[in-house]
Amino acid sequence: MTSKPFDEFYDYLVGEEGLEPRSAANYRNSVRKAYEHDLEEPWRILERKKLQRRTRASYRAALLKWARWGDLSELEERLLSPSVKKLLRDRKARPDKVITPLNEEQVQAFLAVLDEYEDQDPLWVWPCLRMVVKLGLRAGADLTRIRRDSVEEAMESGVLRIWTKRSKQRDLPASLIIDELHTLLLQEQWAELCDLISPGASEATRPQAAYESVRRWTKRLAKAAGIAPDEVWTHRFRHTAADYLYEQAGDILAVRDLLGHSSTATTERYLRGRRTKRVAEAMKGRFDNEEG
Repeated sequence: MTSKPFDEFYDYLVGEEGLEPRSAANYRNSVRKAYEHDLEEPWRILERKKLQRRTRASYRAALLKWARWGDLSELEERLLSPSVKKLLRDRKARPDKVITPLNEEQVQAFLAVLDEYEDQDPLWVWPCLRMVVKLGLRAGADLTRIRRDSVEEAMESGVLRIWTKRSKQRDLPASLIIDELHTLLLQEQWAELCDLISPGASEATRPQAAYESVRRWTKRLAKAAGIAPDEVWTHRFRHTAADYLYEQAGDILAVRDLLGHSSTATTERYLRGRRTKRVAEAMKGRFDNEEG
């Protein structure tokens, strides 16, 4: 299948349904991958093993929009069938992985290498990656969507307002990143950070291109810091920030607000590794005492 129908689908989502370009691009890319998986029955991508349930649900949502846009009644019927709904509830799908936060030595080593780029091109690297580390920002859904006018307001109010997944609003403490925000404002001609990070990409692909640039630079700096690149990725800094804040404040609600979670249940998954470690330490101490 050529790219034309996928591009027309994207135009429909943006023009008719009013979706943001990023969301529309995600739907388009999911549908394209489904057809690459099985040209005749794209819904079969939902049967792939080891898919997380939320990923499977995202494919189904994209294919449903596609089916309704293209009047593909047979595909829509299949996606709404009991067998597919059962797939979405399949507990044999890969469970959420417990991500171990980086230790303080690794974080400081990464920041030390990053600081060498403070006055070097590309000038977005130093402020953007420091914001990812300090605030646990998602590189794609959070960082690349930060608006210049929000940064300007943050310099006055001390609160950085961002718009994240599903256009949810979130406020972050600008006092932690004042130097980084000031550096970003010195760069001209950007409305959203993705404009600054990937100015050469098209408007539709710019957010994804910006995310890829941030991801590549994260790997590059990790290697320079003496950390295996496959052990460092942008989302791991999010887990690290959550772990550090919980250690310092002992307040899961504070962690929830920093990360922008709607439910503390999601935040608890981030802290699962720390809870497991505390259980092990507590129980080990108990048995050590008995042995003594």
